[in-house]
Amino acid sequence: MPGTSPTTHPDIPAFADRFNRYAWLLAVVLVALNAILTLPEVLTERIYPWDDALYAANGTFFLTIFQNLPAVVADPMAWMTEYYRQYPALFVRRQPPLFGIVESGVYGILGVSAIAAKLTVFLFSTLFIVGWFLAIKVWSHRASVAFLAGLLTLSLPMAVQLNTAIRPDIPALALFVWALYFFRIFQDRGQIGLAVALFISMLLAGSLYTYQLPMFGVIALFIYWGISDWPNNLKRRDIYLLGGVFSVLMIPLIIFTLKFAYDNVAGVVGPTVKDFEVFTPVSSKLDPRYWLYYVDMAWNLYRLPALGLILWLVTKWRFPIRKWETFILIWILVAYLGFSLFPSKGDRYAFYFMLPVLPLAAVATVDLWALVGRSRTVTLFRSLLVGTFVAAIVWNITNISSAQSPLTAGFDGVARGITSKFGSGNILYHGRLESAFIYYVRKEDQTRQFRVLRSGNEISANEDVSEFLKKSPIDFIVMQEDTSRKGSGYAEVYQPIHQKLLQILSAEDSAYQPWREFKIQYGLPGVESDVSLLVYTRKKMGEAH
Repeated sequence: MPGTSPTTHPDIPAFADRFNRYAWLLAVVLVALNAILTLPEVLTERIYPWDDALYAANGTFFLTIFQNLPAVVADPMAWMTEYYRQYPALFVRRQPPLFGIVESGVYGILGVSAIAAKLTVFLFSTLFIVGWFLAIKVWSHRASVAFLAGLLTLSLPMAVQLNTAIRPDIPALALFVWALYFFRIFQDRGQIGLAVALFISMLLAGSLYTYQLPMFGVIALFIYWGISDWPNNLKRRDIYLLGGVFSVLMIPLIIFTLKFAYDNVAGVVGPTVKDFEVFTPVSSKLDPRYWLYYVDMAWNLYRLPALGLILWLVTKWRFPIRKWETFILIWILVAYLGFSLFPSKGDRYAFYFMLPVLPLAAVATVDLWALVGRSRTVTLFRSLLVGTFVAAIVWNITNISSAQSPLTAGFDGVARGITSKFGSGNILYHGRLESAFIYYVRKEDQTRQFRVLRSGNEISANEDVSEFLKKSPIDFIVMQEDTSRKGSGYAEVYQPIHQKLLQILSAEDSAYQPWREFKIQYGLPGVESDVSLLVYTRKKMGEAH
């Protein structure tokens, strides 16, 4: 619409058409940027040794199920119990299964490795950024807004971390944003249609079967749909189909969560669970800080999106709130209140309500561009606007390291050394990097001849360690140099056991002897340090080999 005043028709400014003509090219640029920012880490064999190792192990678990279907079908509980007894570092009880199932397919093609697990997330991150771009484009009717929001998203430090971590956040969001895309397309047509309604409900359900945290976005979508045109919505069969199918699909997930992930639910609706106390900065829901915690976090850790939200508020003096912006506001509010309700707090949770802020920051930038077009100093203002936006992206990228987590590498060599030298045996691992060790032993132990026990789970602080070793058929003890997670309660669990084990292993009459020392790497990328792993074997076993 050449010559149209931006205040008269705020949805489609005059210059937006040229961006819409090159929408797919802009999407390709976003895909390329995502690859540039993430592939160097994705293609490196190292892993966050706690949650990421557990999510990676889920893929191995499901791959093993598919490889042993007759035995699993014959007695599923017995099979899964035995598997967990051998390799206990899993997230299958607490988390939905879809990410692990997809991950197992990638393992089947590429083999089990941290790289293969991260490539699974990379594929989803590509799907996510394309879907996010298209969803914002059809909701805002502006490819320019979608492209700028995509740039802000990809360069956000937390987004880069999630795109390179072995976690289901981005896979779940990928399915959710594609549901937003199809929802908006067919909502604009006035009738979604039964087949598409079924497809959208499956995407929304698939998102939650991948990870539950996009649930607040799903709730916001249904709220928006309900209030946007509710008299007509009551007459539409496709709406009843979408809601009905989605509700039916949610029943198994709800039952699974209540039955097997009850501690997760208790941590949300009940008092603070002891295991999560370290993640609970404010315990009382009556304390205002409990509900304002994320305001401070958003300003400190999500400074650019927070400034973008302020900029959007400033532009509202000339541009009315559009209908699609109403949905974004509902999404932000529902997600903020939902995550504030959780006793456990975290910067990763904040990502779920700061993500929808980015389209508002993008539309504010585009609105300012259109607004200064009426100024006498157009070139100067637009140059400043472009320069500021580019500086913001560069600032985001330079701060990517601030969101990095400690990683570990070298466990594959340790696991290969043990499994290739000894055909079978029971391994007791002592140390906080146990989940990574278990993941790699399972990777190398393709015929499942080994069993790994965790000292922190098998031995209590008050237990006689020597008696435990006598009654337990432990063939190997792997002692990790003390690298307990600082600021947590883990040290009080491992330190007493650590000293007792050292005394037993160093005694002259010890049943164990040192076999080999391995070095692994642990720390933030670029500042890793060596960590020693000393492997002890039973004396008779060591002599036999």
